[in-house]
Amino acid sequence: MSSEEVLSRIQSLLNKTHLKEDEESIPVDYWSDLSFECSQLIGQLEALLDSTPDSLNPPPAQLLILLGGILGNLLTSGKFHSHQSLEATTSKLLYSIQLNCGVQTTRQLLLLEPRKLSQPKAEHLCLQLLRLCIVHVARAPTDSVLTDPLNTRPLYRDVLIWMTKELDYPELAGEEFISTLQPLGLRLIGDYRPRLQHAGFSVLRWLASKARVADWRQNNRAEAVLFHLFEHRTACGSGSSEDILREMYTTCFDLIKLLPKDKAFDGYTRLADRLLGDLTMEARRPKQTVMLQSLLQLINIMKTDFVQHARRFIRVVSILLLGPRTPGYMQYLGTGGQHPVVYLDVIKQ
Repeated sequence: MSSEEVLSRIQSLLNKTHLKEDEESIPVDYWSDLSFECSQLIGQLEALLDSTPDSLNPPPAQLLILLGGILGNLLTSGKFHSHQSLEATTSKLLYSIQLNCGVQTTRQLLLLEPRKLSQPKAEHLCLQLLRLCIVHVARAPTDSVLTDPLNTRPLYRDVLIWMTKELDYPELAGEEFISTLQPLGLRLIGDYRPRLQHAGFSVLRWLASKARVADWRQNNRAEAVLFHLFEHRTACGSGSSEDILREMYTTCFDLIKLLPKDKAFDGYTRLADRLLGDLTMEARRPKQTVMLQSLLQLINIMKTDFVQHARRFIRVVSILLLGPRTPGYMQYLGTGGQHPVVYLDVIKQ
């Protein structure tokens, strides 16, 4: 295949991921056929790489969107993985491309210069991918207020998640990446699917550790995200798991660390209010345990400053300890039995 034929085949496959409705509404057979086509094309590209290495050096942005989207989809809906070997063949081709381009990691591959004359213009492949993803998501039809472009263009959504995972400082520093990825993380944690909520919290935590502190402080970005998380009730809903709740509090801690000292104190104070309020309302032992673990972490950070919450803290502890004990039959269902160790640790405070 010539370079033009390669691009045409890849683009044809990418076009099939442009959905007219939410990805969850698409029949299973469609995803199965799409997964099989992806696997076939990747096998052909592997053979092309062996016969004409220069044809994929550097790789076209469309190919990296396909590969990155497939791998990123493992962190979200998993719809592309009806074909069992797709993950292995995708990872194998990506590794072969890295070797062919003389780089050792996916990050180094994404930092290569794009092909000449390729559009949109960019210094690095990762920037070209970012801009292409933004364009395709922006062009997604929104026939209904309930239609989310991220769910009708899932491949581009998953590429952005994959890039956030693979890239690091300094390429993630600066306005272009964080102004796209930070809102993406917030959109994902508001999704009704736990896997996408997990992905959203992961995006925010990766950015918190990889982007510049100055980027987070600019325009009060970190404070705005924290405000959203403090008001975010999905993690405390009846249908959410303790894992989602733990990720929410972990993300809050990571973001508060990015604030100046005076604003960090305000952040910890608001987090204490949120935790104590949630503990008062929560009746399920697994979630109580997660909240208490986060509260202990907060007490160790705030130290004597936590004394302002002493009255509410004593009230919460009394509610937890004097509340109904776990029924006998529940002790054998892995729900925590009586008071776990974390309850005793809280009392010691």
